[in-house]
Amino acid sequence: MCISSTPFAISWTWIGNKWQAKAPTGPRPLYGLDQLAALSDKLVFVVEGEKTADALQRMNGTDAVAVTWSGGSNAVEKADWSPLKDKIVAVWPDADEPGVKAAEQVVAA
Repeated sequence: MCISSTPFAISWTWIGNKWQAKAPTGPRPLYGLDQLAALSDKLVFVVEGEKTADALQRMNGTDAVAVTWSGGSNAVEKADWSPLKDKIVAVWPDADEPGVKAAEQVVAA
């Protein structure tokens, strides 16, 4: 049992023959793939963070799709960007230095 006043998440990955509290080793799926599949012909916004993606998705409804990657600004290279191939994509960075750097890495991916 873990008690904390701060919300947090733990990634569980099947490694060998058991579950371990560790992020996946292979390319990580994008957050928002369900919306991307449902709205496959729409503009795609890539933003930093699940809360931002959810808020933008609520604002856009079915006019656009918001996706993000897991692991924060230092984990861009760990994401599987292949679902965005042949899509019209707008990268919307956080307004800080790590966010701009992450956005540049997304564009290069």
